[in-house]
Amino acid sequence: MKSFARIAAVAALFVAADASAAHLNISLPGVSIPLDVTSGYSTATLTLSMPDGRVLESHVGAGSDFKLSQSLIAGQYRYRVDFAGYVNPSAAGNGADGRSTNAAAQGVVFAPVQGTFRVDGGRAYVASVAAAKTDSGAMPNDVVTPDDSIVQGSLCVGLDCVDGESFGFDTLRLKENNTRIHFMDTSVSAGFANTNWQLTANDSVSGGLNKFSIEDLTAATVPFTVLGAAPNNALYIDNIGRVGFGTSTPALDLHIVSGDTPAVRFEQSGGAFSPQTWDVAGNEANFFVRDLTGGSRLPFRIRPGAPTSSIDIAASGFVGFGTANPQTRIDVLNSTPLAAPVSVLRISNTDGSVDPTQIERFVVDSSGNVLARGTISQLSSRAAKENFEPIDNRALLAKLDALPVSSWNYRGAPEQERHIGPVAEDFHAAFELGASNRYIAPTDMAGVALASVKALQQEVEERDAKIEQLEARLRKLEARLDADAH
Repeated sequence: MKSFARIAAVAALFVAADASAAHLNISLPGVSIPLDVTSGYSTATLTLSMPDGRVLESHVGAGSDFKLSQSLIAGQYRYRVDFAGYVNPSAAGNGADGRSTNAAAQGVVFAPVQGTFRVDGGRAYVASVAAAKTDSGAMPNDVVTPDDSIVQGSLCVGLDCVDGESFGFDTLRLKENNTRIHFMDTSVSAGFANTNWQLTANDSVSGGLNKFSIEDLTAATVPFTVLGAAPNNALYIDNIGRVGFGTSTPALDLHIVSGDTPAVRFEQSGGAFSPQTWDVAGNEANFFVRDLTGGSRLPFRIRPGAPTSSIDIAASGFVGFGTANPQTRIDVLNSTPLAAPVSVLRISNTDGSVDPTQIERFVVDSSGNVLARGTISQLSSRAAKENFEPIDNRALLAKLDALPVSSWNYRGAPEQERHIGPVAEDFHAAFELGASNRYIAPTDMAGVALASVKALQQEVEERDAKIEQLEARLRKLEARLDADAH
């Protein structure tokens, strides 16, 4: 049975051979793990995996230690410390992954530090290196069989195999305190694969992990690990290649089942680029994207029950809201009676300086009504216009005089919702303005009104001049009459 040694020294670490050393401590209630690490990092991130499945994260700057107040329960703990150097983050652009193609980041890659410890009976234990088993003169001589060996029964290999071993259904059993299967490829010819692999059951160090791993001994990596007590169907691949996480009946290519918020994490661990972590998850409240690095904000959310094509992006790039067939860049589809319109676009301002009854600043409803609590401006710069022609204001006034103007309401709208104005067909026929005889542009309506006012002003001035002439003649006649009377 493996034993555990009391925490007394450093955990395992990997640093660059030419880097200077620094010190970093992980301090937990009753546990202190001093680490020797590579100096020159700007930030460090601790990821602590708890026995109950929780994962804690903590971030510190260079020269600071990790100090967590989390109470420790009994069980196996895993920790990992990732480091980020002083980098110039790339700007957004049109390069790979949205990065700029002309502002590559500069930085240093730091090897992570990781390890394990166990809490048992109120005491903490950390892994310590155990001596490897080697052959010695006291060991029996090796048995070499220069031919095939056939065992018509079960086989037990290991120091703890006993006479009369009860195999049950086992065909091959490895039995001792360190069990390994080493695949040693002795190929030396050019072009032949020669990577050495190992199946490893459990760490061989005190405080190590209960695990099953596939190790690439040539590259010194461990690409696959299953920890002891992993739940049923933690990873399940069915007969057509569908992968289940937490389920033995995956319904799609990838199927994740969890009792609380199944999720996928995307973690850029740093190095050449700044660390950034995103989560994509879903639960009974919403489907969301979480910016974990940015303070666990949820910039994107979908609520359960959202209708089909709430947001629909067509192959053309057109975006539909409520429609799977958008006909323009932004197409909003709503089915509401004209007499009972609802808002389909609303812009509000909730700043404390805004009157609570006036927070709606711009609203477009399903009947096409527009509410603007501000100024609506149309482009009218001389620089934006051409083909100027003078206007015969009097002729325009005559056309306006002949233009029918009445009171009305829009079809489908409440009858009491009245408006005054001409119809577009009459307006277009009279003035030949605009691109259609179904609409009247506010600037055209204002232009006709201004030109008509000018025509009226001209008539007023002419009448004033005639009145002045008549008054002058009247004064002369009065003066003459007065003279004749005397």
